Amino acid sequence: MSEHLISADDARSDLTSCAAFLAETLTGDNRAVAMSAVLPNYLEKNDVDTAAELANTVDDPYMRDRLLQIVAEKCAELGDDEYALQLADAVEEFGTRSQTYEKIAVKKAAAGDIDKALEIAETLTHPDSVYAAAAAKYALLDDNGSAKEMLDRIEFAPEKVYALIGIASVKFDAGDADSASDALDQAAETAESIDHSEEKLRAFRDIGNLFTEIGSEHKAILVFEKMSEFAETFDSVNRDGFLAASAVGLLRAGSEEFSDRSFDLIEDKTQIATALLGISREEWRTDKRDEAIGSLEESLSILRSQKENETRDTAAKNALFGSIAIQFAGFGKDERGIEIAHDNEDDGQQLSALAQIAQITATQGNLDVARQALNAIFEDAHRIFALIGVSDAVKKNGDETAALAMLEETDSAIGSIPQLASKISAYSEISNRYTAFGQTDKARTAAANAFTSITELRDTASRSANLAELANIYEQSGFELNDEEKEQMMMLVNATFTY
Repeated sequence: MSEHLISADDARSDLTSCAAFLAETLTGDNRAVAMSAVLPNYLEKNDVDTAAELANTVDDPYMRDRLLQIVAEKCAELGDDEYALQLADAVEEFGTRSQTYEKIAVKKAAAGDIDKALEIAETLTHPDSVYAAAAAKYALLDDNGSAKEMLDRIEFAPEKVYALIGIASVKFDAGDADSASDALDQAAETAESIDHSEEKLRAFRDIGNLFTEIGSEHKAILVFEKMSEFAETFDSVNRDGFLAASAVGLLRAGSEEFSDRSFDLIEDKTQIATALLGISREEWRTDKRDEAIGSLEESLSILRSQKENETRDTAAKNALFGSIAIQFAGFGKDERGIEIAHDNEDDGQQLSALAQIAQITATQGNLDVARQALNAIFEDAHRIFALIGVSDAVKKNGDETAALAMLEETDSAIGSIPQLASKISAYSEISNRYTAFGQTDKARTAAANAFTSITELRDTASRSANLAELANIYEQSGFELNDEEKEQMMMLVNATFTY
């Protein structure tokens, strides 16, 4: 057997060690997958040495580089800059290595060590993201002169735009709406120089939305108008999506007239329906309840009228059906939402919509309809996870007795799930929630059931990854391994030895 970094003795008595030990028995992609789950546990404990050594055992060069990058970022976060840079040096692929240096520098800037960040930036071919992080930090410290100096160093227009958007957010959160507006003015001006059309349109969208959020609706309208004019001439399948975003943005900013103009330019029915969904939400927000329902019904009608040969993206269409169903429930039209969810041709979207409708109606206090939505979920695992979500919603409403009863109902139903992966996840979820309720014994039993289910997995990579996740639950809840679990771990470890 090949030599292990993690000893067999440690693996027999500690969940994370056992997960790492099992990962070390694997090769190729399987080892990479398992190590990706194991490494965060060591980083959480600030054990960067073990994490780096385990990363180095991964055969796949791409995954090895990515894992080393994660460890290097953690080192920078902990202030161990020398080791962080040493790990960055060990990254083989040039692009990933450069990105690792960049991420380290950004971490240093965010932590306030801007001198170190700029020192690293001098070694980079493209240091704009570091200057952007430094500008944001200076803005947070109210050092506007230094923030401007950093912004002036940024050469790539999109990077500068989003640095300015970040500064605007910082200033607004600090109560300085005027400075936030000034930063967005600069962002809008800079966005004009973006060469890539989709990047330019996304920048206009984000700038316009933030202008509205900070209360500068008139400036938001100007940006969304510009976005609409540019999108109108945009020769791309994404044209209508940007027009839909501008129509909703203009309405939110208070310009119904220009919103209608953008809306009328949309040709694809999925995007027309998307815009109407956004418009309905805005109408609801402004207490135009009847108009909101009408817009939502129109959105559904247009989507249903779209023929197969008119559909550019079937997945997007089905996802929108789900969103419309969920929104009907959000507007208090619960049974209508369930009905629409049922009509979805995509089983996954149908199940997701029903689960969200169950949670929404539970939040609204309508448990009978929530139960109706739950019962409509035909797949056991999806229904059980939806019930966990409903329990969360009921607890948030203050009814802890009902929420705990639903959790216990979930607990008794998990055994019916045939898929081991789903069963493990469900037991883990309810263990955390039992702990939050102060039901320590039930939490411990659920965790033990998850552990037993993990031992039944045949795939060692899955077993390793799940053990790593379960280790967090045991540690956070203060659970000690019992004799039966230690014996099971011993069997898992001993099974890796060949004689």
